[in-house]
Formats: sequence, structure tokens, C-alpha cells
Amino acid sequence: MKTCIFISDIHLNVYDPRYPHDYTWLSNDQKQLLVGFLNSLRPNQVETLAILGDLFDNWIWPVDAPPPSIEQIAAANQDVFDALRGLRQLGINVVYVRGNHDMAVSLSDLRAIFPSGPSGLAAFQFCEAGVYQDASIHGEHSHAYCMFNAPDPQRPDKLPIGYYISRVIATHSAHTGEHPRELSEFVQDALIDVRDAVDIVVDVTIAERVFDAVLTYADIPGSSSIVMPGGVSLTVAQIKQAFDNLWSRWAGPNSRLKALLADCTVLDPVARQIFNTERSTNVVVLGHSHLAQLRRYSDTVYANSGSWCRSKGAGDFVEIIREESAHNLTVQRWKWTGRETDKVKVDEARIPTG
Repeated sequence: MKTCIFISDIHLNVYDPRYPHDYTWLSNDQKQLLVGFLNSLRPNQVETLAILGDLFDNWIWPVDAPPPSIEQIAAANQDVFDALRGLRQLGINVVYVRGNHDMAVSLSDLRAIFPSGPSGLAAFQFCEAGVYQDASIHGEHSHAYCMFNAPDPQRPDKLPIGYYISRVIATHSAHTGEHPRELSEFVQDALIDVRDAVDIVVDVTIAERVFDAVLTYADIPGSSSIVMPGGVSLTVAQIKQAFDNLWSRWAGPNSRLKALLADCTVLDPVARQIFNTERSTNVVVLGHSHLAQLRRYSDTVYANSGSWCRSKGAGDFVEIIREESAHNLTVQRWKWTGRETDKVKVDEARIPTG
């Protein structure tokens, strides 16, 4: 019997006190909750911890300054990485898959954070291709299926328009202190006509329309620029031009409509597509949506690992106990009750493996 824990969407960042309000998504209280959860894992109970993306976040950063490096984010959050290194010392394998907010993480970044150490140390596995596969279990972040968040093959840095939208949203939070609107809300607003669950008529300029709506929301004029890593600036006009044909040139693994639905946190079609493509897979675990959930199909299950920054005093995870004849899945919440932390079961399923 083997147990794997899946978490995602932690969004470790750095707050720059030059701004009047904290724009980061993970509060210090939430971070300490995560550290407590990691420290609670024991090798006689857990074999592998799989992190399905957005461990780091250098997207949520105001537009007028270059965002922090991965090294700077790691240095500002040593308690989390101390806990992860502690798991390896205990014999628990740590698996990491990049998400959209940390798509710039490199192997050299991770080697600096997780040195190989002495022989016998549990493995640190970097799934550079973006997918963690373990027998019939498929885990990934799922941003590759999202039109606004998938790596853009036509951009040298691969950054999608979702990156620039995130920078603008962070600017609004930094100056107002308001809880940010999410990208999914702006995409939903831009959908012109919903006929039914299958057919949605979409304006081909949807990327520009969403970006304009976010700029208006943040009160950022069209003449503004966004300071990129390294200090180079891109104007709003340059960004619009770069993505003006996003709808027509989408060449992701799913259809244009499903790619927009995925940006609206509708990931069930993504899971179904993976099942149809990988016939030997009967469990799909995704992140990205920040919505912990479990969906049962005839002989397969899709689970989402939720997030650690969405709900105050709680963090989500998926536990899979692999037996010889079945997988036992539970979506759970690590919750602060006011006196202590406790595990709260959200949903569960049992899937035969034969």
C-alpha cells in the first residue's frame, strides 16, 4: 500500500513594503498553516508528496518594478523549503510540476534549493515536461489547456497574456488593498453569447477585450508600460499587438472553446480529454482552478487539489492510497479550528485498478 499526497497553488511570493497594501496571495498565516501540514507528514503514512504547480509566484507583482527571481522568492520563504527538505530527510519523495505562475522555474533554480545531499536521501523529482505519471495516475497543473495561461510558443520567454493580466491585477491590489478579481471572471465577462453548454459565440478579439477590461479595472492607462524581469519595459500597445490573434492561432491540446472554459476554471473537459488520450489512466489530479473537488465518471475519477491561498485558515490536498486492486481517493482540507489543526474530508471515491 502506497500513499501519495497532492497539493498545488501555494503561490509563494515576496511583498515589497514600498507598496501600501500586500498584493500577494498567500498570507503569512496561510504559509504557517502549510508548514504545519508539511511537518505533519510521516514516512510510515506517506511515500510521495506531489506539488502540482504554482509553488512559486512571480506573476503577482505590480507593473512598475521587475518581479523577484525564483531565488529571491525561495530566500523569503525559507520555512517552507526547510519543511520540504525535511520531508526528503525523512524518506518522503518530493515531486514538483510547474504551473503557469512558476513556469520560469529552471532545473538550476531547483538544484540550488534542493541539493542532492548524501546518498540515501529521498528523491526530489522535477517533472520538466509538466506531467507526473505514476502507473494509472496522471497529475499536472492543467494551465497548458488554458488559452490565457498556456506557454506561448511564439514568445521568446513563453509568457502568455495571463502573465500581463496578473501583473495589472496585482497593481490594483497593491494600491487599493481590495481582494483581487480573478482572471476567470474577466474571461467570463468577455464571452459574448452563451447559447448552451456546448456552443459559445466568441469575439476573435477576446484577448484584447479581456486585457482592456483589466486595465480599466486597475485604472491603468493605455499608454503605460510593464517592467519585465531584467528591467526591460513593454508598453501596453506592444502587449496587445503580441496577442491580437490569440484566438485564431490557438494550437493547444484542446479546442478553442474548451481552452476558454478552462480559463474559467471548468476543468472537467480537460480531465475527460486526458482519459480519452491515455487509456491506461484512471485517475487524473489537476490544480490551477483553486477549487478542491472530485468528479466520478464510469470507471475513472478526476480530483482537483484546490489551493492554500483561497480559503482563510484552510488548505486543500488530495490523498491517494494505492492498493493492489484499487485506488482510494479523498479530497481533504487541512483546517485551523481556532485551537488546533484538523483534517476535514471533502469527498472520496474508490476506483478499481484492474
